[in-house]
Amino acid sequence: MWHTQSFLHLRPFSRILAGLMNDTNDTRRPPKTLEQMRALVALIRRDEAGFRLGSRARQCFERLVEAPRRTAVSSISELAQATGVNASTLTRLSRKLGFKGFNEFQDVFRSSISGEAHVSGARGEAPELGDGDEANSGARILARSAGEQRVNIAATAENLAHVDIDGIAARLLEARRVKVFGTRQMVAAASTLSYGLGMLRSDVDMLVASEHGIAHAIAQLGRQDLIVMLSNAPHTRATLELARIIAGQGIGLITISDSHDCPLGLESEQAIVCETGSSFFGPSAVAVVAAIEGLLTVAVARLGAGSLREVRRRERLISELEVAVVGS
Repeated sequence: MWHTQSFLHLRPFSRILAGLMNDTNDTRRPPKTLEQMRALVALIRRDEAGFRLGSRARQCFERLVEAPRRTAVSSISELAQATGVNASTLTRLSRKLGFKGFNEFQDVFRSSISGEAHVSGARGEAPELGDGDEANSGARILARSAGEQRVNIAATAENLAHVDIDGIAARLLEARRVKVFGTRQMVAAASTLSYGLGMLRSDVDMLVASEHGIAHAIAQLGRQDLIVMLSNAPHTRATLELARIIAGQGIGLITISDSHDCPLGLESEQAIVCETGSSFFGPSAVAVVAAIEGLLTVAVARLGAGSLREVRRRERLISELEVAVVGS
């Protein structure tokens, strides 16, 4: 994996990668890792890759990179259908990127997942402290984890550059009521969104299975309301069915997940895609929380000075209630 600082300084890095993509004989050198694939997507978006792809080919490439496991295990026909192109288009795309054919292109994705373990969504082998100083070994593991999250946040920022963030912020502020629903690791991120948005406006809470059940809660909502769903692969059948039902009821739906191509995002009016890969024993929600904080910051900017007054009012109320509870 490239050093994270090189990845984050995109312009100098882009020139380096553009140079790697072309040798002295102008023979394009294809990406050899999933990280290089993701970096190349960013370069192509900014027209800094040294070559261009047509709009359909670029979108197809992005969708393949966004879903590396599906790209690794699916046939060329299945991937062509999933990305809305012909199989011949995938072959031409592979050669345009410098590969001899689609199989060689797909091998990069196969290699990226070949060493993964799958215990509760774990990626990579369990880290070991080693035979040396345990404190120092632990620090190295923490440093590697921090580096992975910096890469995730940078890649998520690239994804969000092509999303109508202002429109999503407006929906969060203008909907009559907002319910937030999260699964597994995404529950904590969902709570962050619910609490933060609740500091800016009223009628925001979590969509949970209370004594009346989720169906009862959804039945109280209508077309003026909004549900935000957060989920990560593997998306359960129940979660996907819930998204389908919500969309079928005409209730506004925004999704935050780890892939544009999962059915969860396909049911929504807006989808935010975050990078969740890491050597942690499950999908990482760090970039998701960073995206949520950025989204809430946009919402504050839309509301202007009045939003800060509302935040301070609620903070004072919280402080007063805490004093009252402690003193009781």
